[in-house]
Amino acid sequence: MFPTLAIRAIMGWEFWESGLEKLNGENWFAGVQENFPFPFNVIPVDLSWAMATWSALIGAVLLWLGLAIVSDGFRT
Repeated sequence: MFPTLAIRAIMGWEFWESGLEKLNGENWFAGVQENFPFPFNVIPVDLSWAMATWSALIGAVLLWLGLAIVSDGFRT
């Protein structure tokens, strides 16, 4: 049980930090967009950046929410 909870907590933190870096940082996707696989190489750079940012932030919250639900389930 503990390794799973620890991995969720750590991955949530990593996703959160990545999302905050994108939210507060500079969009560098324009320089590497041609290297992205289809269909991401045809999506506008700003939209791609926003999707990456919010996926990381929402993913972190979902991981932590799952952590709370799983740990609560073990208490009963």
